[in-house]
Amino acid sequence: MRRADEEIHESVSVHVADPGEVDTESGVVAELRPPGDGVKPESPVEARLRMMAEEGGLHIGEPNDPSAYGRSPIRVAPGTAGRFLEAERGER
Repeated sequence: MRRADEEIHESVSVHVADPGEVDTESGVVAELRPPGDGVKPESPVEARLRMMAEEGGLHIGEPNDPSAYGRSPIRVAPGTAGRFLEAERGER
């Protein structure tokens, strides 16, 4: 615990695992970090996406600036998309 306390004061996050679980996310039962470090905990979805990326089954893109994508010059009459969808789906 003394080492964990020292690491926390050095602004390092410390994971506490179940006995017998070594270096696995599934074994982590607590996380100690300095107060107000600005890191929000992962949601279950975020944790699974990160695990998939670490396993190589998913590539997470970098954050982007929405202003980098200009508005499309293509314009169609209102309802066009709905008509295309209806035509594509056909009768059900």
